[in-house]
Amino acid sequence: MAVHEYGHTYQSLLLGPLYLPLVGLISFSWARLPRYQRMRKEYSVPYSFCWTEQWANYLGEKILKQPSLK
Repeated sequence: MAVHEYGHTYQSLLLGPLYLPLVGLISFSWARLPRYQRMRKEYSVPYSFCWTEQWANYLGEKILKQPSLK
């Protein structure tokens, strides 16, 4: 999980003030809104399906050279 969160940190460094509206809001919604929680559970959609989470996994793995949670 730390690898994934490091990826979000790197996204923030890359995007600067655009991070919150472009990534932060989408990521928060994907994690917390009941609609998306239900969809992930009912259809077995992986958390990394959302582009912001997939990108965070990719960046974290590329920089830290360790696997991220899928």
